[in-house]
Amino acid sequence: EAADMRCFCGFDDIKYARVARGKLICPYCSGEIVCEPVPTSLCSPAQVFAAVALSMRRRKQESFWVFLLDVRNHLIGKYEVCKGSLASCMVHPREVFAGAVSKHAAAVILMHNHPSGDPTPSDEDMRLTERLAAAGQILAVPVMDHLIVTATSYFSFREAGLKIQPDETR
Repeated sequence: EAADMRCFCGFDDIKYARVARGKLICPYCSGEIVCEPVPTSLCSPAQVFAAVALSMRRRKQESFWVFLLDVRNHLIGKYEVCKGSLASCMVHPREVFAGAVSKHAAAVILMHNHPSGDPTPSDEDMRLTERLAAAGQILAVPVMDHLIVTATSYFSFREAGLKIQPDETR
């Protein structure tokens, strides 16, 4: 339903947008960009990628996003933590989890883009994921996945079988 549509860029005031063929045409995005509505339930990395692919395609610098989920994996919010340079983005757990705690999220999905077009995680991406997963564990807001997206593909830590939750023995 059109009233439930939101653009990934953050635009959610449907009365100022046009809806054509089930897609939201957002006045804040480039005039030729059609924004896909963000699904209300995020059950797979492919769903997250589908929701952000159009928006990420035109980004020339890294940006880091957090998707907030309730106990049934329904999307209850999303926000951009930071924008960085062409190849990096300074992310701190405090900013990542501030919105999750204030919105009473049951879990989060982390996402950032690689403008280079290569979704392969760097060593820093691996360390950051582990650090954020540890912070989420302390706050009882688990990190369900961390996605790295490009204009045409994505990498999911969970799909790749990489451990997201830290060891409990540390």
